[in-house]
Amino acid sequence: MVLVMLYFSKFIFSSPLQKEPTDDVLSLAYDVELLQRFWQKRTGEVLRRTLDIVTVILPFISKLVVWEILIRGKIVHHEGLQV
Repeated sequence: MVLVMLYFSKFIFSSPLQKEPTDDVLSLAYDVELLQRFWQKRTGEVLRRTLDIVTVILPFISKLVVWEILIRGKIVHHEGLQV
């Protein structure tokens, strides 16, 4: 049991965040230049994450536009619904 815990502890406690700044891992300290270098090497990951965010937000925005402009706009301007 102890051997299993020791084996998995290297995965649990290993982190991409480190105190020593390098281009391969994120630093725990905020440094603009290091962050820029880190993410410039990973343009594919940045584009993928941006695409993920857009695919979540786009349906919401499109439903909001459809509701506000197409449906609600027709209701407001309909003669039979004026008070």
